[in-house]
Amino acid sequence: MRLTSLIIACTFFGLPGFTSAREVLVNASIFTEIDDEWRPASAELRPVRMVGTRGGQASGQVVLLHPPEGAEVRVAPGALQGPDGHQIVAEAVQVRYGWNTEPHVLPEDMAETLRQRHAPDHGRYHAPDDWDRRVLGAYRILADAPPPTFSRLPIWLTVHVPADTREGVYTGTLEVRAGGHHRVALRLEVGGYQLPASREYVSHVNLIYSPCSVALRYDVDPWSEEHLALMRRSLHWYASVGQDVFYVPFTTGTHFGTRFPLVRFIRRGDALEPEFSAFERFAAQWQEQVGAPRFVVLYVWCVSMDRGDDDTVRVQIVDDQGAVIENAYVPYLGTPEGDALWQPAMDGVVERAAALGWDRDGVLIGIAHDRKPEQEFLESTRRLFPDRRWNVISHGRGYGFREARGGRHPSPAHLDPEPSPGLVIGYHEYPWNPHSFPDLREQGRIGGWELPFARATLARFHAGSNPLAFRMLPEATVASAGSGPSSIGFSRFKADFLAVPEVRRRGGRAWPELGRRLRMGGWVNLMRNHVDLLAPGPDGAVAKIRFQQLIEGGQAVEARIAIEKALADDALRARLGEELEEKARHVIHWRAQFVNRMREAERENRWVVDDETEFLDQTALMYRVAGAVMDRVR
Repeated sequence: MRLTSLIIACTFFGLPGFTSAREVLVNASIFTEIDDEWRPASAELRPVRMVGTRGGQASGQVVLLHPPEGAEVRVAPGALQGPDGHQIVAEAVQVRYGWNTEPHVLPEDMAETLRQRHAPDHGRYHAPDDWDRRVLGAYRILADAPPPTFSRLPIWLTVHVPADTREGVYTGTLEVRAGGHHRVALRLEVGGYQLPASREYVSHVNLIYSPCSVALRYDVDPWSEEHLALMRRSLHWYASVGQDVFYVPFTTGTHFGTRFPLVRFIRRGDALEPEFSAFERFAAQWQEQVGAPRFVVLYVWCVSMDRGDDDTVRVQIVDDQGAVIENAYVPYLGTPEGDALWQPAMDGVVERAAALGWDRDGVLIGIAHDRKPEQEFLESTRRLFPDRRWNVISHGRGYGFREARGGRHPSPAHLDPEPSPGLVIGYHEYPWNPHSFPDLREQGRIGGWELPFARATLARFHAGSNPLAFRMLPEATVASAGSGPSSIGFSRFKADFLAVPEVRRRGGRAWPELGRRLRMGGWVNLMRNHVDLLAPGPDGAVAKIRFQQLIEGGQAVEARIAIEKALADDALRARLGEELEEKARHVIHWRAQFVNRMREAERENRWVVDDETEFLDQTALMYRVAGAVMDRVR
């Protein structure tokens, strides 16, 4: 062994005679989250391998160890050279740095706040002494700048592959300076599959987002220009995964903690009229950045809402300029006074959504769950809004589910679309068991995209779940399993629920909500998923590592669905030829078996990926096969 290699190895593994750390660059899997105790498996620096497809993203990771104190970190990727002189410019290679905490404005008492926020539920799955590592340590984000101090710096590279990129292998070099000077080779494998725009994804994504926490975190007036400017960052992330659901809260106290409803009310003499300025501004911004949602949920019912006595519910009252005057209790639907108040408010949203080009049939009433709305409420909604279907989140209790295929999970054929008069299901979210992936052993293809109605899987992951679980989440939840429900994708992960520190308003006036965490309702199926995907950055939300995994996992499931559609259609399958059909079936089979391996390992939280070679090999093959399939069936 050469002396240099010996010194590096001794530094890594603590061999006698070498006690001082040396700056060095090492490889790490994108499925390995780096903390201060992480040690590389090898001192060898190999090329950073990234796998993607046309129009998608592809990430890789290297780690810088022990730079000199105070050294400035500079990372510069070069252009990637491909087949026949084709090139991906250096500007397409995004460089970010892994942080183990929030990168900005982290108060001293934030750790205790996070404990109070998560610890009560955390004990369901893990020993208390493991809590800090799994929950606090899981706040790993991807920031545009390195942290001020570190002993291990994860450097994430994400190539945004142009849609017109030619299929093939692209190579380049990354330069890293931090006291010393390092060069590492880059290798990007681009498949021939053309990824559709995220708003055209077949698979389904429903992140639960929180404009309220963004306003509180950055201390801006809700729905102001400053607030909407911050929300541009959040909407950028929603768009990157193809967010399909737009929520319209009318009241305070929803189960995801609404403080500033999108529809407010204004006093006209003794009467209240709906006021739509916040909805109009946010919906227009959504249309511009994210596109038309598949569903618009008129959030007017759930057990978590702030209710008063005598069939009242709390709404927000504003003046002619849209400034909040008070929160007040008003009659609820199901009473004559309530019906007169709520019909123009809900109809007004439907008309404004339609003016944006959003599908009227996709406007739903919500959110019902295992406890269904009161009969008086259903009678009013059936009379006033006969064309409105419901968003339901339920295991199936009382919704006409029967045992399917010998199991306890409902299948599409076993769902009564109208389990109660006036409650017609348009979108169903079905809870998964904690930590478990579906069993795909007897399935030849996914099948969820064939559903006659929309069902999403509410996947209860915990904060300590391995990053690979988030990478496979989009694919696993579009699964059609003999022992589980079919679905078109996933729902209920928290996006930008940002922690709110103690802050005073400009001029010294404090908001009552500040200094407390964003208060969320008691319905457990959101709180149980204490997995936030975005974190506060200097000018809006930034992605956590697990969110980048979701982005790339969503791309993969679209390629898989493209293959499955060809295999499922006799005429299209005949165009493939025997060789391509065999490769296509191999791709689907391998990924189904991979999910099964994860299913067993995730239950014990023991799935660790240090060598991602097999996974990347099969992902690259899938993108090549999907591209070839699409060429044949066009």
